[in-house]
Amino acid sequence: MHAAEAYASCGFHVIPITPGDKTPSQLLPERKWGRYQSEAADRAQVLNWAERQPDGNWALICGNGLACGDCDDLDAAAWVLAHPAHPIFEGACIVRSGHGKAHIWFAYQGTLASTTWRMVPGVKMGEIRAEGNYVVVPPSRLADGGVYERVAGSMQKLPTIADPALFLAGIVRAYLDEHPRAGVEYKDSDRTIVPPSAEALGKVHSRVKRDGFKQNIKDTLFVKGRQGVVSDGGPWNLPSNSEVDFAVCCEFVRKGWSFEEAEEAFANTLVGEACYQDPKRPHHGRGYLWATWKKAQADEHKRQADLNVPKGTNFEVIEARRLARGKDPLYTLILQWADGTVSDAFDIPSSKLTRESSFVDECFHATRRAALFKATQGGKEFILFAQAVARLSDANVRTPPHEFTEVGRLQARIRRVLSQMPDRTEAPQTGAEVRRLGWRCGDEYWIRPLELQSILENARVAPRQDDMWVALEAMVKHRQVTITWPDEGPEQFMYLRLPAS
Repeated sequence: MHAAEAYASCGFHVIPITPGDKTPSQLLPERKWGRYQSEAADRAQVLNWAERQPDGNWALICGNGLACGDCDDLDAAAWVLAHPAHPIFEGACIVRSGHGKAHIWFAYQGTLASTTWRMVPGVKMGEIRAEGNYVVVPPSRLADGGVYERVAGSMQKLPTIADPALFLAGIVRAYLDEHPRAGVEYKDSDRTIVPPSAEALGKVHSRVKRDGFKQNIKDTLFVKGRQGVVSDGGPWNLPSNSEVDFAVCCEFVRKGWSFEEAEEAFANTLVGEACYQDPKRPHHGRGYLWATWKKAQADEHKRQADLNVPKGTNFEVIEARRLARGKDPLYTLILQWADGTVSDAFDIPSSKLTRESSFVDECFHATRRAALFKATQGGKEFILFAQAVARLSDANVRTPPHEFTEVGRLQARIRRVLSQMPDRTEAPQTGAEVRRLGWRCGDEYWIRPLELQSILENARVAPRQDDMWVALEAMVKHRQVTITWPDEGPEQFMYLRLPAS
């Protein structure tokens, strides 16, 4: 089957292209192809074109649910062609163009406009080819290049992308994650303002929602009247709009956005109106935002560094040791207070270290001083303090003797239970001879597991069944066995061979 016929059989709108070129063929009246946007050429027409121009190129008209991410940036195109199986492409058909660029074909529903596909503000990734565009397809060949070749995927099984803008933005992020645009510096005098677009606004809105921004940040971005400081009727208890911009930039930094992505947000949302987008201000545009961004990055770096130091407002943990004892390690801490005094060492279990009220109580009981924390360290955020303590103790972890661990204590209990079983010289012949737990012959035991669990559960501290099996696996050779009694039929036992005590 001719390639053009195969495309037509899939329902694509096919048009002939000039041999060795990308312009519409002279086979089309006045080389106009617009009529085939709304109505595809039938199979007979396509075969007629193929017969009349056997060396011609071919193209598919985009739109009607068919789109192509046309990657023009040579470095990005090389990355796409080298990673066609990357999950970010969701099975799209990847084609190497005649000039070595990358075409990413996919299906969509609804409407999709052709527009610029940006890598970062001011830098093109390429074009989004949809309504009103066509794209040359394999096996076309360019006179000044090479052959169009399919690299991965199939035009017959294109994935349907629910959010094309998000899909294409994800490809950009995946590329930039491996090839960051390092060393970019903007001058404070740069007054560039990125032009807004409906597409960019939709992309920003989708990502803000997906990344779980704080509510006041979302309001500042998208809700009219929520951009100013309190004196202007806004939600921020800050002295100026530039401080509001700083707070918003800090959130972008925390969520892992690049500067270029943040600038796109300031260019397309309401937060940018006060400063970034206002040419009447002496400080506005990219240079102003870049200075704010660098300040936000430094602040976030300091905040992250502070999280690694276990301290409150009036003390710091200067030494931490950890006794590993199963699921609840015991920590030994030494504090240095803000006045320079150092506390005696005191113990606190991990179950109390992770709750602010419990930690404060234990600390006061041991030192007779109240440990104070910042308001931002309360509630769920207190766990960051506990994690910092744990990291500090990583260099000083002690392991208690085995007999004092949970498993060791449970093993000792199991040994005491088994030691009470009478030692038989011969195995029982009928089920009627076996009572309760089972029987033993020397250091070999035949145990009913549920009976052993029941005996252990009658103690003051009952172990979980999973814990019992962990203890048994660590102390004995065991296996499941089935014994068939002539009087009662089959019964499941656990066979144990205990090592010498």
